[in-house]
Amino acid sequence: MRKLKELISINDRGMSIVMIVAITILLPNTVLKGLGIPSGAKACLYDVYIGVGIYYVSRLLIICALFYILYAQRYNFSVMMITRHKHIYDIWKRCVKDLAILSVAISVYIYIATTIAGICIKRKICNWEDETSMCYSVIHMPCELTPSFLLISIVFILQTFTVIFVMGLIMLAVWWMTDKKWAGYLATIVIMSVEYYDSNGVISTGLLWRKYVMNYSVYKKGILWGKNILMPIAVCIVVLIITSFAVRFKKKEFINNR
Repeated sequence: MRKLKELISINDRGMSIVMIVAITILLPNTVLKGLGIPSGAKACLYDVYIGVGIYYVSRLLIICALFYILYAQRYNFSVMMITRHKHIYDIWKRCVKDLAILSVAISVYIYIATTIAGICIKRKICNWEDETSMCYSVIHMPCELTPSFLLISIVFILQTFTVIFVMGLIMLAVWWMTDKKWAGYLATIVIMSVEYYDSNGVISTGLLWRKYVMNYSVYKKGILWGKNILMPIAVCIVVLIITSFAVRFKKKEFINNR
């Protein structure tokens, strides 16, 4: 908690307020727009979790979150911080630690805001057994594998964390190797655009987030441990290993140039 307060204090109060307002206002607005819900179907909080994950977390919200993280991470690249470390790689480990803490904090807040907005607007936590539900309109039968509230909450937080953490790692790695923070930020926007719009897998395979994010197949198959829980964890580990290996090629001029 102390480390989180330190990271938040690095960003001025105005930046933190803007981030909170962006999540708090945009999430209810997204819920009100329907999240792809067919006309005549009545959505519940569970549908909101799925819809927000598909249509919202992976795009607009991540762009806002990464900008906030980019602003906070600039402190780790300052001359004062660089000269405090004997080895360059220690700076990278600090960056990853800070990224993980911020990713957890933002993911939990997104979950809280989504839950409050979903309950207030949709009124029901789960209605997948009703004939008027979103579930029934998709599979034409009540859901037989309805996940518990705890399980779907854990999956939602996990997938949100994974998208932020993985995109953040890529952003930091590109920033580290090019010495240009905006290069990393723009690279993640390009990747997210490809991941989202390349639904047929023509360019990418969707491994960075699209394949493990909950979708409406949950109505038939329920929460899949391999796809919805183990896969995002594996993606985090693999991307962390790849980026950590890539930044080792950064030359020592990284410090001297500052």
